[in-house]
Parts: sequence; C-alpha cells; structure tokens
Amino acid sequence: MLRYFVDYYKSLFYRVYEKVSYSLFGTRYNCWTLFIGTGDFLEAKLGSIVPVKLPKNEFWADPFLLKHENELFVFFENYEYDRALGKISCAKIVNGEVMPATDVLVKDYHLSYPFIFKEGDELFLMPETSQNNRLEIYRCTRFPNKWELYKTAFEGERIVDTTLYTDKDGIKWLFLNKSVDPNVSFANELFIYQISSSLKTLNLIPHEQNPVLIDASVARNGGGLFKDNGRIYRPSQTNIQGVYGRALNINEISVLTIERYEEQTIKRIFPNFNSGLKAMHHVHQIEDYFVFDASYAVFR
Repeated sequence: MLRYFVDYYKSLFYRVYEKVSYSLFGTRYNCWTLFIGTGDFLEAKLGSIVPVKLPKNEFWADPFLLKHENELFVFFENYEYDRALGKISCAKIVNGEVMPATDVLVKDYHLSYPFIFKEGDELFLMPETSQNNRLEIYRCTRFPNKWELYKTAFEGERIVDTTLYTDKDGIKWLFLNKSVDPNVSFANELFIYQISSSLKTLNLIPHEQNPVLIDASVARNGGGLFKDNGRIYRPSQTNIQGVYGRALNINEISVLTIERYEEQTIKRIFPNFNSGLKAMHHVHQIEDYFVFDASYAVFR
C-alpha cells in the first residue's frame, strides 16, 4: 500500500511539474513527432530520417498516408497542449517535406488514430473516439476538411485504434482494442470482427477466439496492416518498462479465419536510432512510402 501511494503521488507530481514547465518555458515532455521515409520500412535505416518540425504547442502522432488524385497526404493526431485534446489534421507531402497542416476533424472529445480508407470512389475516416464511448466512421464530402458522420458501432463501449483490413478473398476485417473497465489498459487485448455485409449496414461477426490476443506487449494496434513480399504484417505497440508505446512490433499474420487467428512477432524496433527518443508506437506503409511516429522524452 505504501509503495502504491509513493508511485501515485510521484506520478502526480511529475504531471504537475510538466504542466508548469510547459506553461513557463514551453518545454514539452513525451512529445511525439513524425518521420517520413521512402522505400521499404522493414529495410530502412531509420537514423537517416529527419523528424518533422512541430508547431510550438502541439505534438503529432498516429500517422496514416493517403494517395489522393496523384498527391501524397498524411493524416495524424494533432494534440494541442493548451486544449489537452487531440484533433485530426492532415498535410500534403511534397518532395519528402510536410506542408502546413489543415484541421480535418475537431470535437469536444479526444480524437486520434485517423485510419483513412477508400470504398469505391468515396473516402472514409475511422478515428479513435473512445472518449465518446463508440466507434465513429466519417465520410468525406469535400477533401480534405469536410466530413459527415456516416456510421457508428459499439455504442457504449471504449474502442481504440480500429483498423480495417481486406484480405485476398475480399473479406473485410476490423482489428481493434477495447477495455471493459476505465481502470483496465487498452493495450491488454486484441479483438477481431468480420464485416458480413456492406460498410453501411456494418453487421459484425465476432471472431470465435475473441480476444484473439491477451498480451500488453503485443496486442494494441500500431498502424495499418500491410503486405511485403506476399506476407501480411500487423504493426503493434510494445507497452513495457512502464512506458506507453515503448517500441514497435512487426507481427506476421499466418492464419486469419473466423475460427482461428495466428501471428508471430518477427521484429521489435526500439527508438534507439535518434538521441533523446523515448518511445515509438505506430507505422503506416503504402507503396514506396512510409511514416512512423516517435516520442522525445523532453522537447523544446
């Protein structure tokens, strides 16, 4: 009990200290930023990639790439320190440089993990909206910053990091993490659902093994699933050593049916490629481009 109180008040002290330090000196602790590269992420030399320069009162995380009308964009969580809330922003990437960002979706609750995807000729956005106790899917009405609520699911549940994957047979799957109790970490369990009909009806069939994983070191999603040399990979967070998003796992999926799910962690990447980094928890690859995030322990 004594150790619990010491840890609790120590954590409380550091949170207050960080807020005061930010207010007085602009010092940002656990500050996430983006790194954009070309080629194959699995083979890339991460130390050669320069981090994106951030506005003074923000951090950027959970990036997803989108090719739209022959132009490359990145969508990401834009956390404003003054509001203590995340919103969804996007920016065009030109010659490897990130242009000024545009706000895409702003709510009075926290938004992150802006999983963006196409269905036919339409664009959809499926951000993390766990503070609103449901999954929300938005449809684009004017690119890039006009979106309307299209569909909701998991009403009353705390859902994070929902990721859509379409397999070689055209079957659609939702990979997500959820917590049934506010005191239980989202990192503990991975759930899978099959979409049995269209996105509009969103009839979901739970995987027979749900939760398919129970392991905080590998369960929580860390970006979109991607293929490399015919193999399917699921990025995920490594939540260990008392650090949120301490490292990034690359997990190869070997079995995905409604009855069985199997994956093996083939690579675990710690953020030791750049001095000052503390954590790394998300990657997204499309074609010959990739983007990942990493967090600086102290950022000025």
